[in-house]
Parts: sequence; structure tokens; C-alpha cells
Amino acid sequence: MDTALWQEISAALAGGSASDGSGDALGQLTDLWNRCPPEEAALRCVVAHYAADLEPDLAGEARRHLAKAREHVSQLADDGYGRMIRAGIDGLAQRCDVDTV
Repeated sequence: MDTALWQEISAALAGGSASDGSGDALGQLTDLWNRCPPEEAALRCVVAHYAADLEPDLAGEARRHLAKAREHVSQLADDGYGRMIRAGIDGLAQRCDVDTV
């Protein structure tokens, strides 16, 4: 457990910016996400949750994630897992009113 990162997350949220959208809590949380080790699943979950709360344009964020997914979808095998992931991407695209993959 990375105690220093937990403290930084708490500080970013306690600054008031997480509750009212002011300040740069989203920028701080984005930085923390980029520095968070992949094996720190609990940390990543907390950062992602609060960052999503602060995202001013959720549709725009979803579109960015869809674009990133589309960059890599060709690497998926044509098996059950690949079809499931493609269906998830298509479902998100439909909910965001974006062209499907």
C-alpha cells in the first residue's frame, strides 16, 4: 500500500475542489492516476471515482475512451472474449451517440 499516494488523494479531495468543481482537483487526480502503480487497484478505484465526479464533460471523456479503445480493438482475437469487448465498445458508443466500431 502506497501511503504517500493515499495522503495525496486525501489532500486533493480535502482542498474543497472535489466538492464544488473549483480549483484543480481533477488535474491533481489525473496526475495521481498517472503515478499510481497498476497493482494498486484500490487506489486506482478511488482516484477514478473522484475524477469522474469532477469531469466536466462526461460524454467527451467517454468519446476519448472510445477512440482509445478503437485504436486497439484490432488486437483482439475473434473469440468469445474479443466479441464481448467489441460488444461493450459498441454499446458504449450507442449510449454516447457515437458511430460504432
